[in-house]
Amino acid sequence: MALLFFSGNAFGLYEKYRELAKIKLNNPFAKNALNETLISYIAFALGVLAILSVAHFILAALVTKSKDTRRADFGLITVVFLALYATYLYFNTELPINAPAKIIDQSAYLAAALFFLYETRISIGREKWRAYRAFGLIALILTAYSSIPALIVYMAKGEVISNTI
Repeated sequence: MALLFFSGNAFGLYEKYRELAKIKLNNPFAKNALNETLISYIAFALGVLAILSVAHFILAALVTKSKDTRRADFGLITVVFLALYATYLYFNTELPINAPAKIIDQSAYLAAALFFLYETRISIGREKWRAYRAFGLIALILTAYSSIPALIVYMAKGEVISNTI
């Protein structure tokens, strides 16, 4: 369900950054609109990939065979989605480039992408169990380190310290 809400938010970000790019292109005194244009394309791709990632999680819950190429295909979409979101965080200028929350979020999303990459290897029969467990634990630790403080600050003060709650 969270990915569906994220998809709606991503399409909203697409519209926002597309409008900002149009404004900057029409203003001769504004900085280059390349960053806003790039972020708008990334946001649109994130919205589409989030919907397709929902299909991956549905397939992962419903398909019981250990080897299934459909589940592997959608698993790769989830990997690309997570990596692209880390890219979006990098190019987003709402937080400084060296903000600790931004760096931890990027690391958490990239670790989760690597975990799902090794999970996808299971679906095609090319599993590497040690790497799967290692990246699973790394992703668990980094996502907990990223999300738990952000949730505590959000509940206590109502402020969002990460890109999104």
